Amino acid sequence: MYLSRLELQGFKTFAQKTALEFLPVTAGKRGVTGIVGPNGSGKSNVADAIRWVMGEQSLKLLRCKRSEDVIFSGSAKKPRAGFAEVNMNIVNDGLPAGQAGNQEIDLPEIVITRRLYRDGQSEYEINRQQARLTDVVMLLAQCGIGQRTYSVIGQGMVDAVLTASPAERKEFFDEASGLRPFQLKRQSAVLKLEAARNNLKQAEVLLREIEPRLSSLERQVKRLRQRETLEQELQKLEREYFGGVWSELRAQLAESNKAADKLKADFAARSREVEKLEEELERMEKATPVSRELRELRTSIDALKEERAKLREQQIRLEARREMAKAESRRGWSPLPLSKIIERIENLVQKQDELVAAVEADKPDWDKVKKLAKQIKEENGRLLSQLQQPAPEASREDKSDPEAEK
Repeated sequence: MYLSRLELQGFKTFAQKTALEFLPVTAGKRGVTGIVGPNGSGKSNVADAIRWVMGEQSLKLLRCKRSEDVIFSGSAKKPRAGFAEVNMNIVNDGLPAGQAGNQEIDLPEIVITRRLYRDGQSEYEINRQQARLTDVVMLLAQCGIGQRTYSVIGQGMVDAVLTASPAERKEFFDEASGLRPFQLKRQSAVLKLEAARNNLKQAEVLLREIEPRLSSLERQVKRLRQRETLEQELQKLEREYFGGVWSELRAQLAESNKAADKLKADFAARSREVEKLEEELERMEKATPVSRELRELRTSIDALKEERAKLREQQIRLEARREMAKAESRRGWSPLPLSKIIERIENLVQKQDELVAAVEADKPDWDKVKKLAKQIKEENGRLLSQLQQPAPEASREDKSDPEAEK
């Protein structure tokens, strides 16, 4: 494995694209390529380019103060470059004396590229494929090449090697013996383990925080699971209960209607009898003077009037009970407040009392009686019509309630 080609463009003093070719092995021997020139001609920049493309991050070793100092800054005849790029080609073939190449890397040639823009964006490529700095370092370690070891010896490094401590010399030996890739892998594994430990600690902290609430959350989940069943049972019980109440109210309403109709029929019959008797009484009063038979007839008429008044009172009570049953059989169906309904019913009872008193008088004022009867009938009709009209809230509720529609 050897360095075969180095391309530089925009790196330090190399404004234009420059390629350096290194001679391959010839006649079983590997040659040595030397770069010579006067001071300031850029010889050290070639070594810096090799170190830079291998992933060097130390600006001191690259003889720079800022990262963008590696980009060509321009001259009197050429403008400054927008980026710096270095490509290093490494050939993986047989070594001298019949030795085999690096078996860990299944590539005949490796091209490592590093590119830096003035906005600070940096890119690495391996064989024209996007890569990370870690990938480049691992690949070079597998090739037996390091950034700060014997592979690249800069100015003053010979003295540094001679005066290095045993620990620092160990780095050279580790790289020369091929231990560097394993050390990098070990370091990466150690970092991953440390990150896993930190994540495990955070998970344990979260578990300790959540554990006291676990029992409460379990109870809430259990209640939520039982909620649907309880709601279904509640709806079933409500339908059964309110259905039974509704049926009872309907039955009571039907009985009240029958009783009211019967009383109406009795009242009408009694009224007809009273009218006939009154007509007969008037005819008899005009025809003959008052006699014992007339007094008995008057007594019968009074008894019939009293009985009719009682029947009328019972009719009013039954009608009131029927209307109340209608109101109770529907939730929110009464268009009038309960106080108003009671007031209207009391007014009707008062007029009924006035009607009874007018009829029971010694000399009834039949015009007044007819007027009171007409008022009672109109008031009763208005009250019944208002009670039979559903309230707006009840109508809307009935439309949205399937049970109400039934």
